[in-house]
Parts: sequence; structure tokens; C-alpha cells
Amino acid sequence: MTESQYEPKYKCGETSIGRIRYEAAGSMRETWQWSGHGPKVKERLLPQQGFEPTAREASRMAEDYYDRLTAHNRLHT
Repeated sequence: MTESQYEPKYKCGETSIGRIRYEAAGSMRETWQWSGHGPKVKERLLPQQGFEPTAREASRMAEDYYDRLTAHNRLHT
């Protein structure tokens, strides 16, 4: 699947999995920062944030973090 074909797995408002934001200035300017979070769990995973060149890739990273976090803590149904 190419970058332009990627569609987020989760819809806004369904589940809080993380956030993305555009860095307009600073050392990481013109990139998208992602941070992942999820339900209260015993163990968190790293990395839980990073920077990507596009909003779609940042979304994918936040979703992947959420999926890994819930699987690691055996919360997937």
C-alpha cells in the first residue's frame, strides 16, 4: 500500500489512540509529530512519540503504537 492509499484504521471520536500535529518551526519544522497513548495499562512501550514527513505516516505510527500497546498488555479482543 502506498502512502497516498493509506487510510487510518480508527475514526476520530471512536477511540483515543494518540495525536498528530504539524511542526511549523524549530529544528523539526515541516514535519508531523505523533504521540501514541491508549488505555491505562501496566506497561508502556517505547518509542511513544516521533516525527514523520507526512500526516498520513504520523497517523499510521500513532495507530501502530496503540495496536502494539494493547497487544502487549493483552487488551485486544
